[in-house]
Amino acid sequence: MNDKKKKEILRKIHANEVNNISYVDFCNFVECYGFQKKRQNGTSHTIYGMADIPEIVNIQNNNGNAKGYQVREFGKLIEKYKLGGEEFDS
Repeated sequence: MNDKKKKEILRKIHANEVNNISYVDFCNFVECYGFQKKRQNGTSHTIYGMADIPEIVNIQNNNGNAKGYQVREFGKLIEKYKLGGEEFDS
């Protein structure tokens, strides 16, 4: 994922504009932070995980977009674990 696309998704998360983020772009965004796809076969959920983080990332394709609440949840993980050095305003 290019830096411009990553910054645009981060901007949308910061602004809580999370309902129109492409599913494919969001999956790539999650992978940029070091998460690896754990499974998807036989389910509509794509599950990502990272060795040092106990939480999983669950993403569903909703007509080509990621579900907004799942994008927000990932934003909270970025903030909680300071992933990529990203800081969110409270």
